[in-house]
Amino acid sequence: MSEKTGNNQIANARLKRFWFSARLWIIFVVGLVGVVLALSIPSTSQQSGIVLEVDDVSSQDYPAPSRLSYTSEVLTQEAKEEAAAAVQNIYDPPNGGIARQQVEGLRLVLEYV
Repeated sequence: MSEKTGNNQIANARLKRFWFSARLWIIFVVGLVGVVLALSIPSTSQQSGIVLEVDDVSSQDYPAPSRLSYTSEVLTQEAKEEAAAAVQNIYDPPNGGIARQQVEGLRLVLEYV
């Protein structure tokens, strides 16, 4: 009987140590989650006190709920014109072989007529 009592006492001591450390971890995790949640909730007192009129400057930035892009046709056309103006004209030097081919073709046409 005394052996069972000794084993029970050892088991109870181990269980108490386990629950003591488990409670500390649970308290730590719950506290950490609470701090993260408290810091992630936006402060409504700052936002509710701001009243802006037309042409007023805001004291803080407000992010847009979604991305939006606009392509300006006027600016796009201006950029195309600037790019076209920036390209230099490049001309090939006269090629005598082409002139000879055209003269030969003309001669053949005149002979046929």
